Amino acid sequence: MCFSNWVSHCDRNGFIAEKGDGKYDHVFGGNLWTGIGPLDYLDKPALLLTLDLSDPLLNYEFSTDIKQLPLFSYINIDLTPDRQRYEIDFENKCVNFIKLYPILTHSGDPPQRLWEDGCFVFPLPSIRLVLRKMNALEMPKDEDSYWKACETFLGKSFLRVDGPIVWLQFKEEVVCDCGREMNYVASIGCEYNKNDCLMETQEFFIGELVLYFFYCDQCRIVEGISQST
Repeated sequence: MCFSNWVSHCDRNGFIAEKGDGKYDHVFGGNLWTGIGPLDYLDKPALLLTLDLSDPLLNYEFSTDIKQLPLFSYINIDLTPDRQRYEIDFENKCVNFIKLYPILTHSGDPPQRLWEDGCFVFPLPSIRLVLRKMNALEMPKDEDSYWKACETFLGKSFLRVDGPIVWLQFKEEVVCDCGREMNYVASIGCEYNKNDCLMETQEFFIGELVLYFFYCDQCRIVEGISQST
């Protein structure tokens, strides 16, 4: 981890997405959008989070008028790519994966589907969410609170929306193919408590790693980055 990377992001408010029936249509899982990608012969990419951009709490600096932003990832294969990039077709509510890196496991073999008892159901159950402001344990203000924010991220408060980026390893530059810097949107960590998890019957755990999502509103492209502990 690299504590020095929090400095440029600490002044921006952030939110935790939690189960709740609010005014805005923030949703974990479900099938509101369809994902298509090069590993579909193994398993389709899963819709993890749909953000309702009409929520005034969200302050993304997007220049295009879009209503929702879908965040996808492959989760039922034995390789979570370090980089996943997909285009969004807002009219048809579909995303198309255009880049995965790497596409081979560390042993040089192609990825495989996980055993059925280790897989998530597809699609993930649809769960409505509400946003709340990050508390003192989740919002890094100094070095000590940075590590505490990391702990909550890999525990219970695993859906971080906007606000400061808590990198597990090091800060990464995310630039679109058009040359523009991509906008940070949200991060998805993992849960550890099987008795108190979002999906009730299964904790969200795809390894001790985090998914960070960035968006280019000019090209309508999302990039997902994974980092592990």
